[in-house]
Amino acid sequence: MRRLMMTMLIATAGFAGACDGDTAATGDTSQATDTIDAADADTSVGEDTSGSASCSVTSAGLECGACSTTTGQDGEAVACVGGQIVDGDGAPIAGLKVSACTLQTCIIGDTDDNGHYLINRVPVAPHKMEVLGQLKGYATMVFYQPTVSGVLTKPADDIVMVPLTDTPTAWAPADGGAVSLAGGMLDLVAEAGVLHYPLGTVDKSVVAAEMDADDLPPFDIAPWEGVEAETRVFIINPFPVSADTSIAMTVHGADGVAADAKYDVYTANELEGVLELVGTATANGSGDIVLDDDAELKTLTTIIIVPQG
Repeated sequence: MRRLMMTMLIATAGFAGACDGDTAATGDTSQATDTIDAADADTSVGEDTSGSASCSVTSAGLECGACSTTTGQDGEAVACVGGQIVDGDGAPIAGLKVSACTLQTCIIGDTDDNGHYLINRVPVAPHKMEVLGQLKGYATMVFYQPTVSGVLTKPADDIVMVPLTDTPTAWAPADGGAVSLAGGMLDLVAEAGVLHYPLGTVDKSVVAAEMDADDLPPFDIAPWEGVEAETRVFIINPFPVSADTSIAMTVHGADGVAADAKYDVYTANELEGVLELVGTATANGSGDIVLDDDAELKTLTTIIIVPQG
């Protein structure tokens, strides 16, 4: 079982510089971000004066010096976040954009040749982390990463990206209706006129992939722990599609599901990266898991369906 608690790493100085801390500061917004080029951002960490953190790759993964610089340009407390992005076989993925966001600020970096990201001088606050995967054939994913002043924090495990193998399915806001996603494993139904796509999305279509609960990235809670085998997880792109009214959901393909078995349904908050309980679902006599009528599934990001009890 994957350990999903966040760990804090304080490494000694003197490592060879192996990962650039490319970052971009943003404007003060809660719904959208304006970025400046990474080359223009202040990325100094600790005693390194070259504009990058002092890092090396070891058998243990990313090892970097502690963030001894604890304040930013305006005297505010700052921290560092890092980690490694891999595919399902554990191979690193280079060139992915990774953003660390609070409600006010997003700072963006890139994964290096070893799949490592390192983002410096982030505000000391819980961060929604977002990995932009679609340009490289992976689902865009979100997870949660806390920060501590002057400390590099990283997930206990690598972040596993999920390939998008299906062709996107048209889902026009004006029409709504039903779509079948993730190879027929996930059915969604929306009313006409209630869907909203991310700003600038031209192609009004959705795509989804199912992933193993063992590969889930860290969140603020992990309700699937101990029931990973029975938990169902779907990643929906583009990120996020939302609706004014609840979206109906049916999950197919579960083995050994007893009729009337109950599930809790969680989604990842699109702004904060925390998990939110949006309602319950019930298995029918055919083994399908159907979202209950009083659930409020209005934002499609990461959907996690966890058996109760």
